[in-house]
Amino acid sequence: MSHWYVSRGWYRPTASRRRSSQPTERPPFRTALSRVSLEELSYDVDVGRQRAEIGETVPITVSLVNRKLLPQAWVKVEDRFPDAVEVWEGDAVLNSDAMTQSLRHLTSNGWYERIRWDYTISCTRRGLHQMGPAIIESGDPFGFIRTRKVEEHQSSILVMPRTGPPASGTTGRATR
Repeated sequence: MSHWYVSRGWYRPTASRRRSSQPTERPPFRTALSRVSLEELSYDVDVGRQRAEIGETVPITVSLVNRKLLPQAWVKVEDRFPDAVEVWEGDAVLNSDAMTQSLRHLTSNGWYERIRWDYTISCTRRGLHQMGPAIIESGDPFGFIRTRKVEEHQSSILVMPRTGPPASGTTGRATR
């Protein structure tokens, strides 16, 4: 099977790239843009409290910071959260694999700009729950060039069983 390309108005067949032993080359502007697209871009999730009880709500802050002069026409972030914490606001979608949900953001980011999103999560199951990794994708304004990276962040929350006052009629002390 051969591929066709246009050069000076004429169609010329080329050998299939799959059969070719030479690596395919990317145009220099595409390589440069894809290299700097996600450089100096940081993503962080700040959990308001490291410990909570079942049924409590905890505030979280998600931030995306562009630390370069080049603005980004679009940035897509998909962060994994365990399904044991329920995200109240935002675009959270349940995943079918590994009992996780994805919190998604699609935004543009100017030069040296910081974007913050504030959410509230509800703790529904006990245990130590790790958040992440986040997949960050960006590219040119038309979507021809896309670059993706995985951002590992160390955000977690420890959800403990609910503790409460002793039952009525007891003092809470051990008896013999």
